[in-house]
Amino acid sequence: MEGDGLENTLLPCPVCFQPTDSLKQYRYVQWCVFLLAGAVWQGVVYRACPACMRQFLWRRCLISAVPAHLVWLAGLLPWALALIAASYRPGHSREVVRGVTPEMVVAREMAQREMSWARVSAVMAVLLFWLPLIGFVAGTIAFWLNRHAKSWTRRASQVSLTASAIVHAGLAVLFVIETTRW
Repeated sequence: MEGDGLENTLLPCPVCFQPTDSLKQYRYVQWCVFLLAGAVWQGVVYRACPACMRQFLWRRCLISAVPAHLVWLAGLLPWALALIAASYRPGHSREVVRGVTPEMVVAREMAQREMSWARVSAVMAVLLFWLPLIGFVAGTIAFWLNRHAKSWTRRASQVSLTASAIVHAGLAVLFVIETTRW
C-alpha cells in the first residue's frame, strides 16, 4: 500500500453516506445469463462501506442465481462469498488507498478493449499459419506490426511466422521430392 495517509482516514460511503474507516471497492457481476453454449455478463466495479458492500454482493449474487445457474454455482457464488469474507477485513481496499475510483477502472478497461490491428493481425497469424502463402503473409504482417510490443502479441506473431516458415519449408521439400520422382 502506498503511504498517502488514507489508511486510517474516515471516508464517506457513496451509498449510505456514513463515514467509515473500511471503504471497500470490489469487482463483481452486475448480471449474468448462462446459455448452454456459453455465458454473457456485465461486470461492475462497486465502492461502498462493508455493510452496503455485503448487501450489494448478496443482491447481485441472488439475482443471478436462476439465469446463470451452472455459472452461478461454479463461479459467482464462490466469488461473492470470497468478497463478502474480504469485506470483514479492517481498513480501506487497496484501490481506495491508491485513489483509483470505479470510473478510472472502467475507463482503463475500455481503453484496453479498443480494437488494435496489431492484436487482430496476431490472432489471424495464429489461425492462418498453416495456409500456403496466406499464412506466411499474415505472419509477416503480424510480426512487423508487433515487433516492438511488450505483450503476448509479439510472441504470438513470432511463433506464427516461424510455424509458417516451417510449413512452407516442408511444402517446398515435398514439392522437390515429388518433381524429382518423375
